[in-house]
Amino acid sequence: MLRKDVLKDILEKDLKIVFIGSAASNISASEGHYYANPRNNFWRLLHEARLTDRKLLPNEDSALITYCYGLTDVVKSEHGNDSSLTKESLTKDRMQLEAKIRKFHPLVVCFTSKNALRLFLGHTAKSYGLQPTTSGLPSYMFVVPSPSPQVMSNRRLNGKTRLEWFKELAKFVKESARCNTC
Repeated sequence: MLRKDVLKDILEKDLKIVFIGSAASNISASEGHYYANPRNNFWRLLHEARLTDRKLLPNEDSALITYCYGLTDVVKSEHGNDSSLTKESLTKDRMQLEAKIRKFHPLVVCFTSKNALRLFLGHTAKSYGLQPTTSGLPSYMFVVPSPSPQVMSNRRLNGKTRLEWFKELAKFVKESARCNTC
């Protein structure tokens, strides 16, 4: 049976950051764009952290490539709440994500929640920010708090707000940037 991804990957070689969510939300799946829920804070946080020069709209998600950023999800073949994902899809999609990371070799893979990292590695991050490099992948791993509207914007998570974690990501990428086309 031919597998169809819910959302098309936005990837190319040697990007600075690839943002990785758990799976597309039902709204994103119906709209055909990443972080499409109007209440989701992803696009605002990118802009306020100065990762983009303006607040992009979800239907401009492919424009992230011009900033040397990409988008994908741990689970590509299903959408909805993390609790509704099937073990079969998770196993297959997780292996495909690892192959994509090796193929495209971004500087940083940034999981947009601790749950996304847990779905990928099988264990939860102890904190947000830079993660220990125990996976053998060629990229740094970073975790930011979920931009979901279910997480309060001003809530402090491991001592920082979501925006502060996104700013820390921007600082890390700037300090770690390697020479490439981006």
